[in-house]
Amino acid sequence: MTQGVLCTVGDGAATARSRVPRALCAALLYGALWGCLCGMAFLSTAGVPALLAGGVLAAALPLLPPRARRLAVLAALLFAAGWTLFRFSAVREGACYLLNRFFAASEARQAYTYALLPVAEATGVAELRAALVPLGLVTGLLAAAAPRSRAVHAGLLAGLALFAAWLGVAPGTPWLALLAAAAALPFLPDAATPGVTAALCAAVLFLAALAAVTVAALLPGEDARLSAWDESARDALALHTLAYTDRPEEAAPPPPRAETGQTFYREEETPSALGGDGEVWRRRAPVLLVIVLFALALFVPAILSDALRRRRARNRRGLDDPDGAVCVRAMFLYAMRHLRFAGLCAENLPYSHFASEIGTRFSPALRAEFERVLPLWQEAAYSAHPLGDAQRAAMRAFMDDAVSAARGALNRRQKFLLTYYYAL
Repeated sequence: MTQGVLCTVGDGAATARSRVPRALCAALLYGALWGCLCGMAFLSTAGVPALLAGGVLAAALPLLPPRARRLAVLAALLFAAGWTLFRFSAVREGACYLLNRFFAASEARQAYTYALLPVAEATGVAELRAALVPLGLVTGLLAAAAPRSRAVHAGLLAGLALFAAWLGVAPGTPWLALLAAAAALPFLPDAATPGVTAALCAAVLFLAALAAVTVAALLPGEDARLSAWDESARDALALHTLAYTDRPEEAAPPPPRAETGQTFYREEETPSALGGDGEVWRRRAPVLLVIVLFALALFVPAILSDALRRRRARNRRGLDDPDGAVCVRAMFLYAMRHLRFAGLCAENLPYSHFASEIGTRFSPALRAEFERVLPLWQEAAYSAHPLGDAQRAAMRAFMDDAVSAARGALNRRQKFLLTYYYAL
């Protein structure tokens, strides 16, 4: 009976390759969602510093292993909850200010008047950014889950579409193109998709794009029937409805204001009055620095820990293999790596030449044990003879003694390198 060496190839590389497209899809979806929302509210780049943390979270979560991903999700939720509690007043004012911006945008496009939410007179960009931080983190978590769950992906897109339809405000064309790309990415075929399924996905995406272009070309303007239905639906959902007539009532003139010599306006603060764009970026630099440091503290240790764990598992592969020959070979090579790191000659020589040096550098007892298990290594490496539990136990005893002797000959720096750099 002939026995060979069984090699097991893990799917770690394939899993790592599949994480990168998911991260790109999550980042693209997050950017498209908030790009559309900021464009609808005419916020320009005012919310970018506050939304950066959520974008980093959306792009980094798919790259993390499952355990680190759960810790990152928990940390993000705790940070968002703590931020909201400690800055509740600013977050509430900023959220109301953001909704008022959406209402104002809708009033500019539709014949509708909204009851604006009460906000303080001094509410502005600072409160808006305070509200966008937890909103961005929550959206980042949902965007990171979207590549794995098409239900979450479709829910985010449907929510944005319904919100835009309710307001009657459409995002700009570049943001809609980016949103279309984010919507199509999870449905694109990949290398693991069967040929029939890949062709079906490509056909459906092509037909959807063709239908959108055809509708935009044939009906470039507003449809009267759809607008009438939209108005009736909004009237039914509104708590109070305002009707416009041909004979508007004339409002009573306001009473004359006494001249007091006071100025009832405040000059607008512009970047030129504050020192130009350089002053704006100097004020944003601390916020960006905090966000970057938070991202590094959250993700870098988890990524390094996962890389160390995979490398240690690769170095210890075969130590518990059910095949006795594979296990004996793995334990002998693992022990020799420790001895060579502790100073054993690293020349390419037969293992039998190292017996005297092991006795001199470490101990005669370890040399005797090495000479006793060397035939087991040769039998496992160069023959097809099965090895039992007794041979496995003898080689494991030598491995444990060799590892202890090697670590005993190292200083603290070498032990640190052996554990966290070479991952033995």
